[in-house]
Amino acid sequence: IYMSMMTGCRDGQNLDRIRPQGGTEIWYSYWKTLKRMSPGQTLVIISDFQSKIPLTAREADILRNIVESKSIRVIAISP
Repeated sequence: IYMSMMTGCRDGQNLDRIRPQGGTEIWYSYWKTLKRMSPGQTLVIISDFQSKIPLTAREADILRNIVESKSIRVIAISP
């Protein structure tokens, strides 16, 4: 489990101690996680995807290419 937040979260923190606060941009976290994943793994993302910084077509292609080249299964859940 990878928790991406701007504030209120530290490495190794228990999930039940995390309280949502601050904002974060999903795209950097998504890219960073994809780069660390092994081929064939599954990534489940829970996000509102309400980014203040829209992806360019080139950036979207980069993410899509990483997913395809590693055969990563991505499941997106938007609350």
